[in-house]
Amino acid sequence: MYADVIIVLGVKIMPSGLPTQQLTNRVITSVNLYNSGCAKYIIMTGGIGQSVISEAKIMKTIAVEYGVPKNNIITDELSLNTFENVVNSIYLMDKYKWQHAILVSDSFHLTRSTLLFRAFGKSITAIAQDKGRGNTKKWIWYYYHLREIPATLWYFIKFLFHNVKRY
Repeated sequence: MYADVIIVLGVKIMPSGLPTQQLTNRVITSVNLYNSGCAKYIIMTGGIGQSVISEAKIMKTIAVEYGVPKNNIITDELSLNTFENVVNSIYLMDKYKWQHAILVSDSFHLTRSTLLFRAFGKSITAIAQDKGRGNTKKWIWYYYHLREIPATLWYFIKFLFHNVKRY
């Protein structure tokens, strides 16, 4: 499998600025894909949430520690939610004329994210980080799965009625 770029969707980090195990797992999955020659570039997407540093910056730091050259990582530090992650990633794909991307996230998150990319006409291969929930509590993990149902519906409505050019 080869793509123009690997896109890693951010996930909230700890208030201390440290990555969660879930975020680290997503980055390691993307690094493994990169090292396997699946793409030459990685987009790390995620803005500043509870911490003073962006998810994208933390992900880039982890990827560089695992050997990915800094120049092969593009960060989107403006995205505050999945919709913005996708729209900003599409902007970057269009800017660099990339046609196909590998999308890395957690299994529960991939359906909504992939549908959104495809609604915008992008070719996406979805890959779930395969380490499971990491140190996320079991009840929170179940909540993440359940919230995808209304979130997917909400993003479908948002896609239909939002002016995406403002992103």
